[in-house]
Amino acid sequence: MPERSIHDSAILSASEGYSSLKKSIESGIYSEVFLLMDSNTLEFCRDDFFYKLNSEYSIQEIEVEPGEPCKDIEVVKQLWSELAENNADRHSLLINLGGGSVCDLGGFVASTYMRGIPYINIPSTLLAMIDAAYGGKTAIDFLGIKNLIGTFYYPELIVLDPDYTATQDERHFVGAFGEIFKYGLALNSDLWQDIKDKFPGAIDQNLEYWVELCLQIKKSVVSKDPFDKGLRSVLNAGHTIGHALESFHFDKQDELYHGEAIAWGLVAELFIAHRLKGFDFEELEAYKKMVQKHIQRPSVSIGDTEILFDYIVLDKKSINTRIYMPIIESPGSCIPRYEIAPELISEALIYMLS
Repeated sequence: MPERSIHDSAILSASEGYSSLKKSIESGIYSEVFLLMDSNTLEFCRDDFFYKLNSEYSIQEIEVEPGEPCKDIEVVKQLWSELAENNADRHSLLINLGGGSVCDLGGFVASTYMRGIPYINIPSTLLAMIDAAYGGKTAIDFLGIKNLIGTFYYPELIVLDPDYTATQDERHFVGAFGEIFKYGLALNSDLWQDIKDKFPGAIDQNLEYWVELCLQIKKSVVSKDPFDKGLRSVLNAGHTIGHALESFHFDKQDELYHGEAIAWGLVAELFIAHRLKGFDFEELEAYKKMVQKHIQRPSVSIGDTEILFDYIVLDKKSINTRIYMPIIESPGSCIPRYEIAPELISEALIYMLS
């Protein structure tokens, strides 16, 4: 594997990544190798993975159900049991082939089994490539709250293979742009201007560049704050309200995808930024119209805002029920942590839903 800090991960293209992975596996440094997939990646990505790896090494396969429901403590217990029953030890390797849920789940299992075994992420969705696969955050959902239980534990390697995005349906693919919007709005005004000019008409011509730029931005932030003690909070723009939207849908068993939730969360949080820091209202309105046109709308009514507020209070960034979130002053400029009054959050939720 490429040399790395314990607080960082190597990121390789498909050709380099599969070659490096094959070499490491066949060198004998791992006692056992496990491949974690959900039923979707088992069907659409498994054969391609083994073809590209091109190794005769025996890899043990583990399957879970797709989506957020797999990030459950009962699934974690099942995976711990499967690893133990198949003689996994501290020198075993877990490969996570899938979207954000598989990367989150697999990373958490790897970080807790025998106090930590090595793992590798091979993200199969656009969202996972720019978000969950990199950064060392692992998590599962608990008590109906997204990512309530988790660890910081970095993968040894991330293999970026854009071929897998062709297996996604349009809603999953387009919804992932909520995270790309975040990178532009919070951290890179040039990226934001490029997206405004080219989304959605010129996605194919610009996707690889946008993905690489998002990862460069995230890597720059994470390297300065690997354990999310301050600066890294800028990466959570849109997430305080976005996670509340996800938790609401999760509780109602009416799924809203992560990127979609972040896109809509940004609508509300930019309204807060407008009120507190003068974020340009015309820019906000233009963004809201773009989200309304292209991103799946949450199944939330204005009468549900009190329920959403309860989820927001439980957000990991809240302290003693005092609510903090990043605030985007202008495209590319973000304050990592700012206390927000409950009344303003209620106004923002109504604006988002109107």
